[in-house]
Amino acid sequence: MKSYLFNSGLSVAIMLYLAWNNGWKIIWPIFGSANQLLAALSLIVVSIWLANKSRKYWFARLFQLS
Repeated sequence: MKSYLFNSGLSVAIMLYLAWNNGWKIIWPIFGSANQLLAALSLIVVSIWLANKSRKYWFARLFQLS
């Protein structure tokens, strides 16, 4: 597991297996929901950071801090 060639080959082999057996249909909804969750959390964190720095954050007025 310390060789980058082995790790790359393992990743490619897993992706080939998923592609051949339509495994992507199982993984895709999980990826989609994780992607949306990450986007929402990033928006919250950046909005709070901008509010604390007293900068304009017109895209997320919901998080106004006093």
